[in-house]
Amino acid sequence: MGKFMIPSVLVIVLLVLFLGYFFVFDQRDSSLDSNSSDSGLETNSPNSGVEDYYYDSLTTNFPDCDALDADYKKEDCYSQKAIDAADSSICDYIKPSESRTSSYISTNTLADCYSGVALKIEDASLCEKITATQSWQIRDDCFLGLSSSFLSDDFYCENIQTQYIKNTCYFRFGIANNDPSMCAKIIIVTSGDELNRQDCLDQTGA
Repeated sequence: MGKFMIPSVLVIVLLVLFLGYFFVFDQRDSSLDSNSSDSGLETNSPNSGVEDYYYDSLTTNFPDCDALDADYKKEDCYSQKAIDAADSSICDYIKPSESRTSSYISTNTLADCYSGVALKIEDASLCEKITATQSWQIRDDCFLGLSSSFLSDDFYCENIQTQYIKNTCYFRFGIANNDPSMCAKIIIVTSGDELNRQDCLDQTGA
């Protein structure tokens, strides 16, 4: 009898270990699948890893924007409402903050909002509200866009900081006003600038 007891005990022990092994790995696989699924959801988000739902407590006159499920969606919504209504005060709903992980995205959305309204109502003061910490590029494009409507005033060109955008403004201004002095303000940074400057001078009869 004793001879059969030992193998029986060993079989039971091995069976328990075998079942325990598969139970542990089954739990591990389930956990990995769950984490992978969560990660996939985050990766598919256009603004993955930066949403802190800053606007959860904000109530505006735009419930369709307020009801959106992420900050960047709400900001885009407020920006479009402002541009559609030609009302820059709506842009003020967009609140960048150094304490927010999405601050960089918010500042660009705010700059786009001011620029969009500025171009719609032709108001350069809104371009000036766009600060360097938000976006020089958007600010400069705002002035350049307005310069097309006010080609008799080089104020817009003078307020542009980025040289190649400023050069484009001088080129347009010079041609529109047949003013070679504006062509002469084109700073040559690349060979393209040199060609544009000469083209501008040629067209203005310099």
